[in-house]
Amino acid sequence: MSHPRCTTEVIDPATLTAAQRSALVDALFPCQRSVFDGVDRAAFAAYVVDSPADETRILVLRDAEGIARGYAALHLFWQSHLGRRTLIVRMEIAAEPAFRRLNFAGPFIAGAALRLALRYPGVPRYFFACFVHPSAYVSLCRHAPRVWPHPGVPTPPHIEALMLRLRRNFALSPVGPGTVDVGWIARECGPPPRRLSPEARFYLERNPGYRRGEGLMTVIDFGTPAAIRGSLDFVAHRARRVLRARGAPPQTAMA
Repeated sequence: MSHPRCTTEVIDPATLTAAQRSALVDALFPCQRSVFDGVDRAAFAAYVVDSPADETRILVLRDAEGIARGYAALHLFWQSHLGRRTLIVRMEIAAEPAFRRLNFAGPFIAGAALRLALRYPGVPRYFFACFVHPSAYVSLCRHAPRVWPHPGVPTPPHIEALMLRLRRNFALSPVGPGTVDVGWIARECGPPPRRLSPEARFYLERNPGYRRGEGLMTVIDFGTPAAIRGSLDFVAHRARRVLRARGAPPQTAMA
């Protein structure tokens, strides 16, 4: 399903009045509810729009009538790691089912990686996520060259220490080795896949409680070489999808 008249807008919540931020929450919360259960409006507002991050940008996807149909929120946090000033990137993404095939957040993520590489050369940068569904973990594994934990790849001790520090700094409650209670319960979309990739099997083994809103703590290298490679991989992936779509009906992606 295509939506050629959809538009996107990047919003800095810090520039909005309290009333405007409240209106933004009202516009985005239905998108959130279409993807995740377990989060009320107040918790959503505090997590996404009123985040305590040092910097936040929110990409809003709107239909032809101007109604918000999806969002991607990017947050930057300055932390200390190995005695160095380190930039931690966190994100939340949601889109209503009929608009998910647009993959509207991909260029936003790739562009952010490249901009951060130019703005902060030499500064360690990591993307930190607590994935509550295997599809999100698998998607990043396909484009990011360095992901931890990852099947068949040992997690370096300094990354394990970083995960522990971030778990504490973000006040995340542990529920198992490498998993935390996020509370965002992904609504199931479509039948389960007929086969699983190694990354999907790995995720399910590490985080069997994801249906209860438990997330797998994941760190992605957002450093300059990784950012460029990941962005180029994304562009190539999108180009292949466009070419396939022109010659054949779209296929359902499987984790």
